[in-house]
Formats: sequence, C-alpha cells, structure tokens
Amino acid sequence: MSARILIIDDEIKLTRSLAFALRQAGYECLESHGGAVGHKLALKEKPDLVLLDVRMPGVSGIEVLRSLKAELPALPVIVMSALDATQDAVKAVKLGAVDYLGKPFDMDDLLALIETTLSETATLHEQQFFNERRVEDASLLGNSPPMRQLREQVGRAAETGVPCILLQGEIGVGKAVVARDFHLRASGAEAPFVEINCATQSGAQIEAALFGEGGDLPRRGLVEAADGGTLFLHEIEALGPTAQARIMAFLDSGTIRLETGAVLAPSLSLVVASNKDLQACVAAGTFRSDLYLRLAMFPLLMAPLRDRLEDVELLCQSFARDLARTTGQKPVRFSKSALKRLSAYDWPGNVRELKNMVERLTILRPGALIEDTALPDEIQRQHLRSPETIEDKVRSIERDLVLEALQKARGRKGVAADHLGISRHALKRKMQRLDLS
Repeated sequence: MSARILIIDDEIKLTRSLAFALRQAGYECLESHGGAVGHKLALKEKPDLVLLDVRMPGVSGIEVLRSLKAELPALPVIVMSALDATQDAVKAVKLGAVDYLGKPFDMDDLLALIETTLSETATLHEQQFFNERRVEDASLLGNSPPMRQLREQVGRAAETGVPCILLQGEIGVGKAVVARDFHLRASGAEAPFVEINCATQSGAQIEAALFGEGGDLPRRGLVEAADGGTLFLHEIEALGPTAQARIMAFLDSGTIRLETGAVLAPSLSLVVASNKDLQACVAAGTFRSDLYLRLAMFPLLMAPLRDRLEDVELLCQSFARDLARTTGQKPVRFSKSALKRLSAYDWPGNVRELKNMVERLTILRPGALIEDTALPDEIQRQHLRSPETIEDKVRSIERDLVLEALQKARGRKGVAADHLGISRHALKRKMQRLDLS
C-alpha cells in the first residue's frame, strides 16, 4: 500500500504540480489550500506525511504544525518555506517538523527527503510496537503449552487482583521475569517494584531490610517502600522464623508496626519465589505451614527450558536482538544446524544459560551467522535427539494434562487427581514417572 501525503499550501499551482509529481512517484496525495482546512483534513484522513507551507494567510503553517504535534504527535511534517522565511522554518523544526526545504527546491531532493522520512518513521513505529509488546509480555516468550498457560495464569492473577503469588521452578527459569510481568499488568510501570533475595542476608539483616529499623539512622523497610506496587521476595524458603512470623502477621492484618510504635498499612502485591519444594520445607519444620498455605493461594509452576524446547529458537532471536541493541553491536543469527543443536540440548541452566550463551556470542562474533561448530562445547557434545516417537508424544500430552490439572487445582494434588479422574496415589506415581516434582 502506497503512502499518503497531504500537501497544505495556499499556492494552488504549486500544490497541484507537487501532487502530480508525487503521484507519478507512486504516492497517494491529498491537497489543501489553507491552514484551517488542511488541519481538519489531517485529523480526518491521518496521512502518512504532511508537506506544510510555513507562511499562509489566516492560519499559518506554524499554528497548524503546533496543533498537529499536539493531536497527532507521530505524524511526520516537512515544512516548505520561501528564502525569506528561513527563520520561520527553523522555528518549525524546533516545534517538531522533521525537516524543511527552501522554495524553490529540486523535486529529486524532495523525493529523497520524503523517502528517508517515511523509512525512518516506519522503523520508529516498529520499534515502538516491539517496546509495547515487551512491556506487555515482559519477555514471557514462547508458543509451547507451558508458556501459553503461564501467560494466561499471570494475566488472570493481575486482572483479579490476587494479593499473593507463589512462583516455583528451577534456578534460571525466569521467575524474576514473571514477577515483573505480573507487576506491570497489575500495578503499572510507574508503581514501585521492590525485590530482595532472602538468601543473601542473615535473619536479623533480612528482617531489618523488610520492616525497617530505628536508631540514630532509621531506615525504611522494603514492605513500606513497595506501597502501591509489588514486593518480590526471591528464595522465600531462606527466611528465618522471626521474619516468617512477621510476614504472616502482615498478611493477616495488612499492617506493620514500626520500632517507633507507628502502624502502617501498605497496599501491595506480594510475589514470592522458591527453587525448593516448600511443602518439603514445611514437612522438615523449616517453613511455617500457615505461611505456606497463605503464599500458595495462587501457585505458578514454571517449566524448565528442557520441557519447552520448541521455544528455544524464538528466545534466541529475541535475546540476540535485545543484546545487540544494548551493546551497540549487530545481532547474531543462527543457522538451521545450530538451531537444531540448541533445540536438542537439555539446558541445565534454563533460560539464563541460553541468554548468557547469546550474550557471549554477541560480544565475540557480532553480526555473524552462528553455525553449530561455533556453539559451546557442552552443546556440541550432546547427541542430537532422535525423532520423537509415539511414546514420546503420548508422554508429552500426559505431562501437559497433569500440569494443567495441577495449575487449575492451585497445586493441591487431591483436587488435581479428582480433575483427572484418578486417585491421589495414582497421581503421585504418575508425577514421579513424568519427572514432575
């Protein structure tokens, strides 16, 4: 589809000759011979580009430009000016015009400027769309059943306003990415997102970090700092007994008591993550059962990358594009043989390992086509998997059904067993056989 260009100029002969030349060059043209009429036409038709004369009787080009930039900020405008109106043209550029041409001008120069402007605008729109999708999806990429289900669950949690989410999965599966995605959906990018790894500090330190401390140098706690947004606690299983008790008290009452005696009632969403089986921690006596039950109100089990290998190619492309932009390099590309190798690897470090590999290749071989021989040794050493058998497909379908039942049952095995029409013991044996902890 050819681009549409609106010409706003009070010189009728010039407007018509410009329109004729632009149509010959393959563009669609709209014409207006006054500022007020041209402004209305632009709002109605929303052209791809505007050629605007600076000096016109009545409503001037400067006034038209100012209004267009307020109402259609993404619309590119090229101003045209007589030689004695150069100062006005410079003012127009400061107001948002992409460039200006002095009359009389060469038609080839105008066509080149139009082509460049439209190309840059299209690139900008693509980048804006990509950024918007990134904000919406927060890199939760993948078309595999586990990822589609995860996106659905996160969206449902954000829409319904659940107060707490429990993220479970192996190290490197992307729990922090999911936490931030939930935050963006539930609270928005402007709200505070506060995170801390509970395993990096001692019991007293983590308690002070969460709830603040008084003394000569009082410090505000992270629970208070997350008011209006999201508090994300990594490795929740590492919390000591006192911190667990205070978290439980906050979830029960919605308030925290400071050392000064003041009582605060921060409104926030709590997202917690664990690399371990919290039920096993409860059984071992290292984690409070009542706190686990409260945290597990909305559990999300994140599949390891080896269980969604069909997402590897999409992840590689996304990471290559992002890392190239960050480092100022050209993105690496992957040959079919390389992608075949990558899609056969077990990825013990999960998505984090994949991202690290793409980052290393981006630094060492920017813009290169990566063949399988350039992949890390551990990936090259792994034998390519044989074609999927009927047994493999049945196992995959069975695994997806069990995962779906567990998600719907929010991790409660008895309820999930009822959904599947089997006993709880049969479900446990099935989970062991399918390597589902």
